[in-house]
Amino acid sequence: MTLPVDADGKATELRPFSGAATPHMLAFHLSWLSLFARFFSALSPPPLLPLIRDSLSLTDSVASFSGIVLARLLIGPVCDLLGPRAATAAVSLSTAPFVFALSAVGSPAAFIAVRFFIGFSLAGFVSNQHWMSSLFSADVVGFANGVSAGWANTGCGAAQLLMPMVYSCVVAAFAGVPSATAWRTAFFVPGALQTVTAVAVQSMGRMRLRLDTGPHIRVLLRGGTNGGQCIAGYLYDRFDVGIRRAGVLAVVFGLMNLVSRPLGGVVSDAMGRRFGMKGRLWSLYLVQTLAGLLCVLLGRVGSVKATVGVMLGFSLFVQAASGLTFGVVPFVSKRCV
Repeated sequence: MTLPVDADGKATELRPFSGAATPHMLAFHLSWLSLFARFFSALSPPPLLPLIRDSLSLTDSVASFSGIVLARLLIGPVCDLLGPRAATAAVSLSTAPFVFALSAVGSPAAFIAVRFFIGFSLAGFVSNQHWMSSLFSADVVGFANGVSAGWANTGCGAAQLLMPMVYSCVVAAFAGVPSATAWRTAFFVPGALQTVTAVAVQSMGRMRLRLDTGPHIRVLLRGGTNGGQCIAGYLYDRFDVGIRRAGVLAVVFGLMNLVSRPLGGVVSDAMGRRFGMKGRLWSLYLVQTLAGLLCVLLGRVGSVKATVGVMLGFSLFVQAASGLTFGVVPFVSKRCV
């Protein structure tokens, strides 16, 4: 199935369920799958933190990673220099060893250092959005960015759900295995997934598409940690739910990306066609404001059911705001020299 393209070779339609029959859709699927794997890897420790804390004597202050901040500053120029495909593969392959290294950490300092370098993997979010902006025209770029990022971000929810299950499977399969050995073994799953998707992207080769070779956008994306990574720990500590139940409840935050980010991109494109850039910006402002109000409310509810309900609404709006944001980013500094 051939996608229609514009004068720059960018697809004017996005058909996310049409498979990978065209170069545009092959790149689309490899891009989000690779980013999914990196989200899964980077967010794989939080669901097991209650177990890791006991083994390594960790404190809550070391539960996050900060390598992402520096990495996202650097990845933009790398994309401009090497292209988003090569940048994606390089980030995945260079950070995968640190995911495997989680199985060998023996001290809080080692855990912090390894998580710092794993944080670099989420710089791939920039190359993902850069790649989508290179592949799809202005009419559908918001939708493309939203679907790609939304599907990829479900890696966060998958980690919340699957890592406790992997841990439980190891414990069940090897009777008497120590807890510390079981959670260490679990990290081979995200490490392997990231490696496989990185090799797939690298093996793709350079697509023979006539794409825009003019100046690309460099943008500082939001840094820090993804909110979904601390949900399981929050539920575990505040409401004293089991680690598996905490992971299952927390998964709703990540899985909302399946619909919320693409919805934000669709809204951005629709408002852009009707009202121009003002429509895109006002939609973003409204959705982001609602997300902020729900975030405040999230800290005030006092039961598991209420927390999950508010979290569901917050996730919908905050991820839709991300989709709306990347419906705006491709139009920034279009006249740069």
